[in-house]
Amino acid sequence: MNDTPSLVNAMYRRLLAKLTGEERLRFASESYESAKVIVRASLSGIEGDIELRKKVFLRFYGNDVGEMFGKKFFEHLALNSRQ
Repeated sequence: MNDTPSLVNAMYRRLLAKLTGEERLRFASESYESAKVIVRASLSGIEGDIELRKKVFLRFYGNDVGEMFGKKFFEHLALNSRQ
C-alpha cells in the first residue's frame, strides 16, 4: 500500500539523499528498533520468549517468507532455546 502523495515522497527522498551512509544506516536501525517496541507492545500477554519471537517474526516477515522458511526458523528457535 502506498498512500503517500508523490510530492511528499519526493521531498522525503531528497532529504534522505542528503544524509551520509552512516546517518541513513543509523536512521534505519533506530526505525527498526522503534517498530520492534511497538510490535512487542501490541503482543502483550504472549507467554514465553519463543512464542513472542515467533509472533514478532510473523508480524514483520509473515507476508514475505514462505511457509517452509517460517517452519525452519521456528525449529531453529526451538533448538537454540534448549542450549
